[in-house]
Amino acid sequence: MQFGAFTALDGVDIEVEPGEVHSLIGPNGAGKTTLLNTIAGDVKPTRGRIVFDNEDVTGLLPHMCVQKGISRTFQIPNVMPGIKVWESVWLGINSKAKISWHPFVGAKYADAIARKVRELCQIVGLEESMDELAGNLSHGDQKILEIAMAMSLDGSLLLLDEPTQGVSPGEIDTFMSIIKKVSETKTVLMVEHNMDVVLGVSDRVTVLDHGRVIANSTPSEVVNDEQVRQVYLGTTDV
Repeated sequence: MQFGAFTALDGVDIEVEPGEVHSLIGPNGAGKTTLLNTIAGDVKPTRGRIVFDNEDVTGLLPHMCVQKGISRTFQIPNVMPGIKVWESVWLGINSKAKISWHPFVGAKYADAIARKVRELCQIVGLEESMDELAGNLSHGDQKILEIAMAMSLDGSLLLLDEPTQGVSPGEIDTFMSIIKKVSETKTVLMVEHNMDVVLGVSDRVTVLDHGRVIANSTPSEVVNDEQVRQVYLGTTDV
């Protein structure tokens, strides 16, 4: 992926297996978010292909990627502050339900959608906040709500862009628990800087530096890779 003379991604070639939590790590400017943006359709790669579920999805617009089963979150929470938590989740579920809005047809599906809304809120721990306005939630809870909103689109691949950025140390365990729960039903590709989170939830880790892959292995192998230590971890005592 090139932006003028700047190469943000340079020959990046990775494979994410179904059902795994795959983390992307690396220093600032390494190309991690750019990679998520290309997969989610926010930008079209200059060269190369993106294959999802055996289908070439290179250059599809974001809403088309959602239709294919790819959903995402952002570094800064992207919620709708003026509507309630349950409404935020309901919108995604209803958008995928393909229900006729004839009053006698749509009504019989209302209970099923309501149950799905509550189920997703339970999974992420927001059941007690369902009637709160999204804008009144704490920063951490807004990030959790965004995960629930992405899950509500019923895709099979969830892209998480720094899910623990800006959250308090006391909330880290909560986010790790949520990611583990999400991974029970979805494949997760995650950009994350907190190494405790990366080591605690990842099946595989890819390390980027200056837009290139410098390591792609299990968490334990990555943290003991000498090049990774020098480029990212900054220590030889990991």
